[in-house]
Amino acid sequence: RQALNKAEKAVSLEPNDLNILNTLGVAQYRVGDYEKGLETLTRCEKNRADDHLEPATEDVAFIAMSLHKLGRTDEAKAALEQLRALCKEERFAEDQEAQGFLAEAEKLLGGENK
Repeated sequence: RQALNKAEKAVSLEPNDLNILNTLGVAQYRVGDYEKGLETLTRCEKNRADDHLEPATEDVAFIAMSLHKLGRTDEAKAALEQLRALCKEERFAEDQEAQGFLAEAEKLLGGENK
């Protein structure tokens, strides 16, 4: 909750900072507010796309997990497949944090469609 409160304050000061948006979305997910987490992370990914940036593994992972928690199974599976594809890219293949997000998402979603 403390991280959530700090992230909310930070977003109020820097509403378009992608790192802060991601932190807020993850904090919302971690406290069980999956709908708000999904909304924030989706906004973060939209901002990335608008800035012509690649998707972020952490955003995609928590989007997949939020969708799963909300019972949106097909969308969660699609996001998990996007995450798997990202994690196979050379820049993420050895990235322990990205691979950890993938493992967490796969565990939650039951390792579906490996």
